[in-house]
Amino acid sequence: MSRISLLEELRRREVLKTAGLYAGGAWLLTQILLAVLDRSPLEETTRALAGCILVSAFIGGFPIAVLLAWFFDLTRTGVARERPTARGHLALSLAAMIVVVIGTGTVLWKFSPCTFGKVLGIAVLPCSYYGEQGFEQQGPGVARELNYRLSHLTELRVPAWSSTVAVSAGTANPAKLVEILGVERLVECSVRRAQERLTINLQLYDPRDDRNLWSKDYEGQTADELLLIADVFRGLIGADAIKVGTHARGRVERVNRPPTASAEAWSTYQLACNSEDAGAYELALDSYRKATLLDSRFARAHAGAARMHWQATLRDALPAGMGRARLHAAWTHAQLALRAEPDLADALALRRVLLAVGAEDTAPGKDPPSRLTTDPDELHERVLALRPSFAEEYLWWSQWLARQGRQSEADEALTEARKLDPAGTLEHRYEFKERPTG
Repeated sequence: MSRISLLEELRRREVLKTAGLYAGGAWLLTQILLAVLDRSPLEETTRALAGCILVSAFIGGFPIAVLLAWFFDLTRTGVARERPTARGHLALSLAAMIVVVIGTGTVLWKFSPCTFGKVLGIAVLPCSYYGEQGFEQQGPGVARELNYRLSHLTELRVPAWSSTVAVSAGTANPAKLVEILGVERLVECSVRRAQERLTINLQLYDPRDDRNLWSKDYEGQTADELLLIADVFRGLIGADAIKVGTHARGRVERVNRPPTASAEAWSTYQLACNSEDAGAYELALDSYRKATLLDSRFARAHAGAARMHWQATLRDALPAGMGRARLHAAWTHAQLALRAEPDLADALALRRVLLAVGAEDTAPGKDPPSRLTTDPDELHERVLALRPSFAEEYLWWSQWLARQGRQSEADEALTEARKLDPAGTLEHRYEFKERPTG
């Protein structure tokens, strides 16, 4: 039977009408239910599973509705079996079922929020900077910030920024980069600054096929750098080649909030990050503290200051009194970070580390923020739930487990840390002599 007769038969049995009504109704109902889920008090993993089941159920119901329309007709007297009027109706039925099943499977794979266990590896390469002198830190700053925000998404595996910088400095070959970093996608970017205008160009590249998958320019005022970065981040994760599911909206909105309302505090924070990356830890500490003075609720700056104080107790042979003072300062900054942002993974990880070395004993009367546990395992799970690609947490957790004699777990954590830090930059950074306790 010809292709034309198949189309006529589909129309006669009102299959096309049924398909249109089902698709439109299911899409509308799905959007409403997903919006309700996003605003529900459920845990993110529960919302993700519910969204996955919901969308998959509606898509999976599509071929059922179409096949029912093919075989049955809704009449005034009830549901009746369709009587075929054309020769070769069996072949038509089989062809229709095959088309519907293949089409539905394709849609389910492409648009369902379920990731089917697939985690996409993606690395943000350092941005090239062009423009006015004195603002060169904006190049690495933009790339580092995108890397930081991407590391919070469960669908992605993002190498540690320090590892990406080290590997990209050693080779310019994209194929070699993805091999060493263990990723499938590279983000290349450039930052241009001229007359108070800032332009960020982003490209998503697949070295395996040697092709650009997505690119876009973003332009705005230099004073609105954080708002511009938020737009860039939304555009990047909205690209088809990344496929961040709709269930991740709540997480995306949380991590994409401006960390500070002060442009000066943000600029100072970027200087601190650059100093830390360069190994100038005391200079980094000074800049982190300045950022907190410019904005006392800048949680990430407080976390940076806490990290620098804690590192000093491991790195330097400090007198006992000075070591306690450093731990006191680290604990205070970590507490301030968590009061400003209770779900900041960096500060939660530091809280666990500092509890392990008795830092809270150096600050009597400083009660922890509400709802925060002191159990190391619970804190670790919460940190990774908030920021799955957090190489430092895996490394710190491995070190703590080894001290507790939980060697097999320590080895597993170290393996995960090395996957996210293939260049070993963090192991080198935190390869300090442990401060004696007690």
